Amino acid sequence: MLFELTFSVFTFFLGTVVGSFLNVVIYRHEKGMTLGGRSRCPHCGKTIPWQELVPIFSFFILKGKCFDCKSSISIQYPIVEFLTAVLFTLTWLKHPFISEGGVDPIPFLVLVVIWSALIVLSVYDLKYKILPDRFVAIFIAASLIWFFFTPNSHSLIQGDLLGGPILFLFFFIFWFFSRGRWMGFGDAKLALGMGIFLGISQGVTATILAFWIGAVVALSLMTVQRYTESKSLRMDNKRITMKSEIPFGPFLILGTIITFFMDLNIFIYLAI
Repeated sequence: MLFELTFSVFTFFLGTVVGSFLNVVIYRHEKGMTLGGRSRCPHCGKTIPWQELVPIFSFFILKGKCFDCKSSISIQYPIVEFLTAVLFTLTWLKHPFISEGGVDPIPFLVLVVIWSALIVLSVYDLKYKILPDRFVAIFIAASLIWFFFTPNSHSLIQGDLLGGPILFLFFFIFWFFSRGRWMGFGDAKLALGMGIFLGISQGVTATILAFWIGAVVALSLMTVQRYTESKSLRMDNKRITMKSEIPFGPFLILGTIITFFMDLNIFIYLAI
């Protein structure tokens, strides 16, 4: 028990550090900057000392403002750090890389790469309405490693290898016939990785779950907007309607995460 608790704390801390790095990746990729060099305040350009870069805690200690220029720091930073930490901890609990049977770090390492890529894609799609090919490619590559090199991850006999192409084709049809109005081509590429990672049955489950979550969120936002004038609930500073363009990538990713950790499979429920 003490051993599991110790490593849970360790993986949580590791997740906050990686989450802090992912925030840097998101910011610098959008700006076309390299990953090298010290972090600077985007407003005043001051080099940020290490004591102001402690994941999660620094944001609240500084009250969400730059120490020098007092410009606001995006709430994105602690949220990404916390969510990454939670995913890393859940991954350790589901696939501990140290056990009585020995040491096997591959499942854990592959999964943390997958979660890191998906977190970057989620934030990027929410902020800029685009799923960068570089991070989609990382997700697909890591999913292939998971498929072929992780024991018992999938069954070739059950056709899990077809999960990626089938989901890709589904979203490609949406994108092609709507000319990008209903779905982006980036969603189709993301779905390719989902199908490879989860397999055909769980990939379909994650997709259905994503549509349900997306519908609930959209309808909830439209309902709340009827009773508030808050601009924080708008897309591109416009009220959300049935015709609004809402990024779907984050819902696909959330559906993937929930399906994976909860071992959901809609076909099992249909067979009961």
